[in-house]
Amino acid sequence: MTQPNWSLPAAVLFDMDGTLLDSEHLHWDSAMEVIAEFRRKEAPAPRIQDWIGWNETEFWNTMRKDFGLEPNNDELTEYRSRIFERMSSYATYRIAETIRVLLFMTLSIIAFNF
Repeated sequence: MTQPNWSLPAAVLFDMDGTLLDSEHLHWDSAMEVIAEFRRKEAPAPRIQDWIGWNETEFWNTMRKDFGLEPNNDELTEYRSRIFERMSSYATYRIAETIRVLLFMTLSIIAFNF
């Protein structure tokens, strides 16, 4: 049996949120849906700029206090995760459709010499 010839990759590609695909707005929109669903008191709407970089615990502790949210942090995070998954599935679909259309247009340009 021959041993595989392993070598180091020439490059490694990784993505931090917002580097290749900006999903920060999906996280934010999903959190705002949770607040709209569970809010028990009025407060000024939070601004995304004030919360970027906060962890889930800090964020939900503050939102629970400001908006009177009753579920605990784990329940809020789980609910937000389900909304986020729905949103990100739609975003992935939209990206795939955009790539498909661009590919079709490119092939059409090449095939018909436009």
